[in-house]
Amino acid sequence: MLAGRFLSSLRITSTANPRVKSALRLRRRRERDRLGLTLIEGTLELEMALDAGVELVDLLVWPEGYSGGDAEIAARAERSAEARCEVSRPVAERISYGEKISPLVAVARFPEPAEPRISPANALVLVLDRIEKPGNLGAALRSADAVGVTAVFVSGSPIDLFNPNVIRASLGTVFTLPVHHLSREAAAETLGDLPIVVAT
Repeated sequence: MLAGRFLSSLRITSTANPRVKSALRLRRRRERDRLGLTLIEGTLELEMALDAGVELVDLLVWPEGYSGGDAEIAARAERSAEARCEVSRPVAERISYGEKISPLVAVARFPEPAEPRISPANALVLVLDRIEKPGNLGAALRSADAVGVTAVFVSGSPIDLFNPNVIRASLGTVFTLPVHHLSREAAAETLGDLPIVVAT
């Protein structure tokens, strides 16, 4: 989307700005799949993405909305993002999902998918079968992270893992957990006889 590293001192004040429109188009799966990019909204979600080494293409910040550790995470994100720009409150409202305005929104590349590798000795695997709502998938990932699940398999679901709603509902744990999106047959073959916690 953006070439080179560009930390702009300009401030975007129009919701019709091409950069804003490009970010908003990533709410559509077709556009995410075409570009291999997604939106990360929220400080904790962005922190988890940074911890996982996710590559940031663009960073849109609303400094007036900072609280808590927002400034620290923003500074960290700025060091790795290819581009960064401040936005006005109306723009921050437009690119934020839901009622809460996020002061930090990033455009990020999809992480490279990892091959499923499970050790039977210490495996606690969660299989999520036929989940249809991104928010439910994200919430399940958040719970899996909290209880120490070592791998998550998503089967029979039409949801893409890097749907912005999954990212938000998971509080960014979709980036730090080993999550694998497989067919039901492939998941069964991979898991074999391992003990599994199953939610349908």
